[in-house]
Amino acid sequence: MNGSRFASLTGFPRAAGRALLASRAVWTLADQGAVSAGTFLVNIILARHLPASEYGVFAMLFSTGLMLQLFILCFVGYPLTVRLPSLFGDDAHRLSTSSIFVSAAICIPLCVLVSIVLVALNRADIVVPGCLWFFFWQLQQATRRTFMADQRYGQALIGDAISSLGQVLIVAVLATMHVSLFTTLFYMAIAPGLGAAVQMLQRPKTVALKSLHAPHRWLIEHAYLGGWTFVTGLLYAARGYAVFWALAVASGTEVVGALQAALNVFLLLNPIQLGLSNLVPQVTARAYVGGNKVAAWKAARPYILGGLPPTLLYLVCVVISPSLVLYVVYGGAAHFQGLGPLFPALAVYTFALIVTELVLYYFQGIQEVRIPAAINLVGFAATMILAMIFFPMVGPLEGAALAFAGADLIRLALTLTYLRRLLHGQRSAAAIGRSWR
Repeated sequence: MNGSRFASLTGFPRAAGRALLASRAVWTLADQGAVSAGTFLVNIILARHLPASEYGVFAMLFSTGLMLQLFILCFVGYPLTVRLPSLFGDDAHRLSTSSIFVSAAICIPLCVLVSIVLVALNRADIVVPGCLWFFFWQLQQATRRTFMADQRYGQALIGDAISSLGQVLIVAVLATMHVSLFTTLFYMAIAPGLGAAVQMLQRPKTVALKSLHAPHRWLIEHAYLGGWTFVTGLLYAARGYAVFWALAVASGTEVVGALQAALNVFLLLNPIQLGLSNLVPQVTARAYVGGNKVAAWKAARPYILGGLPPTLLYLVCVVISPSLVLYVVYGGAAHFQGLGPLFPALAVYTFALIVTELVLYYFQGIQEVRIPAAINLVGFAATMILAMIFFPMVGPLEGAALAFAGADLIRLALTLTYLRRLLHGQRSAAAIGRSWR
């Protein structure tokens, strides 16, 4: 995309357009870098210092949290993202404030589900700290989304750093004391609680409580957008969650911990995927105000393509030097050194996943919510089928990696096919319209 096209799309002069693109990218990557660094380091420290079975329990709790978070992301976060760009003043503030209250209300029944999962894992002893950590984690995420939806990434960075890097500091200190998972979860809840408080203070304007959306009214109003997005996210997350449970049932939580330990190496790419997930839908939605899908794609494309070179570079380094990477991440721990053979399949999986998700963010920005749902339905089915094929052939760990890789290559092929058809259809319609004028 050349500078003149970008300028005509945004309304900025060429230099200003490029500066705006660079500024948005830098701030969102800096913010997501802090969040992803916190997630990565917490996982690494816990993997190094907890017994393998305990780390497996944490991996199951963390994956449960990510899956339950989908409900809030889809029914609250996504509607906020696509509606806020068209609102101003008090209306915009009312919508963003309502999203925080609705998220907190939804967290209550979700905590019940967290408790059920922990009881099923025979860890009723960590239900209270596990639920506290989950609640404050989601509350902080809700407050940050109000900044992200309005493209105020610099303001979001402060609370995100307190939450994410604060958890790293807490876990690092507790690791030297060799404390239990029970105590660790209790103290980890402090950091996102502080992060949420700081971000609430950054939003000094108040609105009358009676003017806020009631949770049931919010869910009804956004049922279409949130419902399809939830199906999409649920199918995306369920495949990984199902594989984790299959490993836990078949081989114990130690194997789950081993797979999570291998996946942790690729979490360093989260700032690219998740950072752009905060940017691509907003940029797309703003460019799509006139209903032009081609213009919306041209607005999103520079961000999507910009994330690919560093992704490829990192994945090549991981595949070429797995032993070095494992030593840097986990030290000399012998039980992690055997994870290297998983890296080629997981590298293919990661690249296909990132490209697919970045394009699906464009589909979400233009509110084509059924397309991602259809793609993820195929991805879920493919993961389950491939897991059943590969598990007995090569073992659970290698089978899981191959199933993830194969399923996401299928998702990528479908995504690019849908994109090509969508853009070709829009261009054809535009050409017919011009011929009639």
